[in-house]
Amino acid sequence: MRNGLSLNSVLALYSIHDEKACTSKSIGQRWIILKQTVHTFLQGFEVRGYIELVHVPEDKRNKQIHLTQTGRELADTIVKKLHDMELYAMKRMGLERMRTLNDSLALFITLFRDGSSDTDE
Repeated sequence: MRNGLSLNSVLALYSIHDEKACTSKSIGQRWIILKQTVHTFLQGFEVRGYIELVHVPEDKRNKQIHLTQTGRELADTIVKKLHDMELYAMKRMGLERMRTLNDSLALFITLFRDGSSDTDE
C-alpha cells in the first residue's frame, strides 16, 4: 500500500477503525498476531500520535484503543483504499468466480477443521 506500514500494522488499523471496543487482545485474536508484535506496533502508533490507550474501568489489565484525529484520517484512507481494491478485484472476477471462490473457501475451512480433529488422535 506504499504507506510505510507493515501488513500487521495495516490489519491493526483496520480493526481499530472498525471495532468500537478494540483492544490489543482483540487485534491479536482477529488476525492471529502474537501479543508482543501487537504491543510493538501499538507503541509505534502511540508515539506517532495515531492512537491513545484508555483504561477500561471493568478490566484493569486491558486498555481500549482509540484513534486520534490523525490516526482516524490515516485509517480512513487505508480502509477506503482496501475497500476500493476489494471491489476492483471482485468486479474483475465477476459474480460466478466470486461464488466459486466463496464455495471453495467454505469447503477448505470445513476440511481444515475436520483435519484438526483427525490429527489430535
